[in-house]
Parts: sequence; C-alpha cells; structure tokens
Amino acid sequence: MLLLLPLLPLMEMMPFSRLEVLIVLFDTSLFDNDLATRVCNADGAAFAIGDGSGGEACSATKLVNCNGVCSAAMLWPAAKASFMTDQVLPAVADRLSAALSVISPAAIVFAAQGGTDCGASDYGPATIPQSYIDTPTTSADVVIFVTRRPMLGGAQAVGVECLQNQLGRPLAGHLNVAPQYIDPNDLQGAVDVVLHEALHILGFSFSKFSAYLNEFGELYADESPARPVVASTTTSFGNTIRRLNTPRVTAVARQHYDCARAVGLELEDGGGVGIFKSHWEKRLLMNEIMTGRYESLPPPALSVFTLAALEDSGWYVADYSTATPLRYGFRQGCEFFDGQCSTWTGDGYYCNTSTPVGCNFDRSAKSECIVTEWAIIPSAFQYFNNPTTGGYSELADFCPIYTPTSDGACAELANAAVASPGAEQFGASSKCFLSTVRNMSLSYTGNLEPRCYLSTCAGDETSGYTLSISVGGSAPITCPARGGMIEFPGFQGAVQCPPAAEVCRTPFVNRPPVPTGSAAITGPSLVVIALAGILAVLGAALA
Repeated sequence: MLLLLPLLPLMEMMPFSRLEVLIVLFDTSLFDNDLATRVCNADGAAFAIGDGSGGEACSATKLVNCNGVCSAAMLWPAAKASFMTDQVLPAVADRLSAALSVISPAAIVFAAQGGTDCGASDYGPATIPQSYIDTPTTSADVVIFVTRRPMLGGAQAVGVECLQNQLGRPLAGHLNVAPQYIDPNDLQGAVDVVLHEALHILGFSFSKFSAYLNEFGELYADESPARPVVASTTTSFGNTIRRLNTPRVTAVARQHYDCARAVGLELEDGGGVGIFKSHWEKRLLMNEIMTGRYESLPPPALSVFTLAALEDSGWYVADYSTATPLRYGFRQGCEFFDGQCSTWTGDGYYCNTSTPVGCNFDRSAKSECIVTEWAIIPSAFQYFNNPTTGGYSELADFCPIYTPTSDGACAELANAAVASPGAEQFGASSKCFLSTVRNMSLSYTGNLEPRCYLSTCAGDETSGYTLSISVGGSAPITCPARGGMIEFPGFQGAVQCPPAAEVCRTPFVNRPPVPTGSAAITGPSLVVIALAGILAVLGAALA
C-alpha cells in the first residue's frame, strides 16, 4: 500500500500506462514440427503420452506415461489443420481481445527462462521454436504454442502456462488439442474447448490463484487482515468446499444469485487432478465455460464470473459487456448459492423420479431427469433413499438436474419430425413449457408434458415483463404476469405459463458493483498498471 503515492504520479505521466486490448498469438508451427514420438502420422503407428520410456501400454486405467497405438481418428489431415489454423484459433483470439485488456509488454523474452520447454502437463512440454529464443516477441501479449498430440480417457485438450512476468501475469503457454475430438463440422464446439484451455493459460487455474494481486498491487494473502484467495469452509451438510474469494467475484455472485450473504464462489470439488479446484463448481454454474465438463446445450458461456476472476488477478481489465448472459442460477437466491440442491425450488433445476420429464433451467429444451447408480456417493450428496442413487454428474455433486434430451432442443427445426402431438413449434424463438395441449382430433390425456412453443417477450424491469405464447400456428396469447394456465381456441388443454420475468429478464453483463466493505474498485489496479508499465520500459531496455 505504501507504493500507491509515488506510483500514481508515474502512471499519470507515462504513456505506457495505457491499456490495450489483449493480443494472443497462437503458434501452430508444432503441428508439423513436433516430436515424432508424440503425434500420429499413420494409422497403427506408435505414440507416447508423457514419459513412455518404461514401455507400459496405454489402457483404460493407464492414460498417461504410456505408449499407445494411433487410430485413424488421431491423424491430422489437412482439413483439421486448416480448420484449427484458419477458423478456430482466430475466433478464440478475437474473443479474448474483445473481453480483456492489458498493459502490453515491450517484449516477451523467452531466452530469460533458460530452456526450450514450455508447459509441464502430462501431454507436454512443447518445444519452443528457436526463433522465439533468438528474438524477443513484440507482436503479442501472450504466445500460446499449440500441439496436436493424442489424449485418452475423454480428455479433449489441455492448457498450461510456462512463462510469466515479474507480476505473475502469464506470457506464454502450451495448449494441446486431441485430434480425435476435432470435428471440422463443429466450429462452436472447437472454439469453446480451445477458449476454455486458453483461459487456464491466462490465469484461471488453482496454481495461479495464489499469485493474484489486489487493487494495491499486493498479494491478497498479504492483506491485513489476510484474505485467502481460496477460502475453505465446511457446509451445514458436512462437506468441505473451497471458494475463490476475491472482490469482483463476490460482487458478481451477490448480484447473479440475488444473495447478499454470498462471499466468493465455489470451486470444483470433484473430478480429480486437472479439474479439482481449477474450475467453477458445476452444481452452481453448470454451462459456464470454466466448469469442468463440456455441455453443448445450452452452449458454454464466457460469463461475468470468469471475467471478474481474471480482473481480480490484477493483470487484466475486463469488458463485461462482451460476456455471454448466464441464466443458470440467475436470481435463485441464497438457498441455491449455499444450500443443498434438494432444497432448490426453481423450475428446471432439481428433479427426482416422480417428475421424470420437464424443461431445463433456461427452457431451451425438453428434458429428462437422469438418475443413475454409483459405486459410492458421499453422504453430503445423497438425495435418495438408496445411498448409491444420484444424478448423472459427479462434478455437479450428484444432483439430479433436468438434462436436455437428444431431440429436445426447441430451436432445432429438425426436431419437429419427432414432436409430440401437442401442437409444438420449433425455431429460434421457441422455448419449453409444460402443457396439456393437444389437437381436437386426438384423445385428451390431461398430462402435463414438456413441449416447445413459440414465445415472445416484451417490457423491461421498470414497466414489467410480458410473455406471449403461440401453439400450433395460433395467434399468441399473453400469459398472466405471475404465471398461470392459458388456453387456445381450437385446441384442447392448456399451457402452464411461468412468471414472465423468469423467462424474459436478461442476466447481468455489467461491471459488478463493489461489495459493501470492499475497496472502491472501479477498474484496474492503478498500482499494478503502473508497475506493469515500469516493467515494460525496463523490458524494452534489456531486450
């Protein structure tokens, strides 16, 4: 804190204090120049994962430090190479530039790290090309070396940092993509996977949380009183959780969940090495891009939570308007934030065998309650009489949560071919609602079932929201503001309207307000900016 007075005048006088959009350079030269033992160039050839010198064969129980046999899916044809180089990586770089700003270094000096290895994951390291060792990099803020080594056990990609500046900000990293999971017909899926790993490299990782800097350029742990960046606590139902405990993350959590007592946000407590503590807790954020399991529906969202965490590192300034609105958990209250999922009351979340079908949380799809048997479920996560019965995801603490069916997406026109006889309509404006509606020519059952109907929203927070629904090409009918059943001329049955605000209100994508009692943070750490600028000048002098 003593640094604040001398550094503020420096920051005001020096041009290097200006923020610039983050420039990420993805280097793909290792696609063609990687170690031959690490990649697959021929079906049936051998490859090694990690240290395969012991000769042990890869298997279902041996996924790293082993030797495998290449399959056709592990090869790297020109179509995959150009897909990554021309489409996926530029899209990720653009997304990061739009979301984050940084004080640019004068140069990234790879020679200073004293070696040519980058990254220490089970699938690394990557070999830094000699050109980077010989000549400092001045065209980017971060350099990420991309490789195409096969991965086993369902792992699609991995990203690790290998070089940082004096303030701890990552300057370089290694990102490996598994060729067998690259589908040139699925651009969004590939972008989401690479973006997830790039965010790890930029600092969203348990190994980096302890290096985060507060608004005075101090480590959070050095504050008085000390503030652990990752704070452990025991819940009322008996399990130990860890929360990322930084000011903007707290502000976002309070605003998003509408919970004034929220402090920080839980990190993942399941999944093993590589997932544990380095991702958001899936039970609370489900399809946020930094949870530990990929969900295609709804697609992963780079939300205000992850942007807040990166800004709380002290290394970046986030443009929150670029965040993807996250509906999961929105305004579900403190019981959702820190209670067991069996106490949740919001539509589309917790389910059980007595309600086997419904709509998912954002009403984007007809869904089912997936319940499965596990060998062991911790007592804190047992929600059924049978202690080994639980939801489909360990990462979501075994919570049974409505999950979209394979043909349930309401926006997909192709799903009309398998629609129920309930006057459904599919398209970009369709959402899922519970309904008993049937055509007049059919027998009436009266059973509430999830169905897709066209819907429109109007209004705002001040004037109030209105929700209108149309079935089977009918004229739209406006729902009661607080929800209720509506009927349609020419059809049997009715549609169950939720409260209009639940469907129509848009989750926050604004700069988070500062929690009561926290320092007045309105932007980047001034001290960190000044320090970064000084270091940039020193770096230029030494390069």
